[in-house]
Amino acid sequence: WYLLFMHHILADLVDLLSLERIDRDLFRGRSQDLGWHAIFGGQVLGQALSAAAQTIPADRPVHSLHGYFLRAGDVNRPILYQVDRLRDGGSFSARRVVAVQEGSAIFSLAASFQVDEEGFDHQDPMPDVPPPESLRSERELALAVQDRIPRGFREIATAERPIEIRPVELRDPLNPRKNPALRHQWYRAIDQLGDDPALHRYLLAY
Repeated sequence: WYLLFMHHILADLVDLLSLERIDRDLFRGRSQDLGWHAIFGGQVLGQALSAAAQTIPADRPVHSLHGYFLRAGDVNRPILYQVDRLRDGGSFSARRVVAVQEGSAIFSLAASFQVDEEGFDHQDPMPDVPPPESLRSERELALAVQDRIPRGFREIATAERPIEIRPVELRDPLNPRKNPALRHQWYRAIDQLGDDPALHRYLLAY
């Protein structure tokens, strides 16, 4: 019911990540047009992970995945997700998912799921960057210079998105310069989400 109070763009994304189950291992998804008139790759990745996870016990979260983008998808047509149950062991499960449109594969996912177990824990240290509250979002930056953006890209650059991005290093695409191959960005959903950890994993993949 919390979808009723969520921002409509984010609520639509949450809804399409849930998928329609057609058969035991077959799912159907629709697409969200974010102004590109093509399917956003993160959406297909998030939906494929959702399809795979819906064939896995809830106590086995995904711990690794590999995705292959094979063809551009049509935002106006549904996507079928065929899940292959490769293995269900004592603590690991493996799935392969193929996303199909009009009889052709547009994306392939291989994912592994594991029960929670004690083990080595590691991560990179948090970089020394400004807090997100001190930065403007990509959309705010685009709106500030929208009169300089070519007409064909203006709607795309200034459109509202379900995930907000706040870049640390400002780069002007209208006046490009050579920069180091490193970018720091803050990401967050534009509204509050529910507590379902699976949904948060799908959105992180997205």
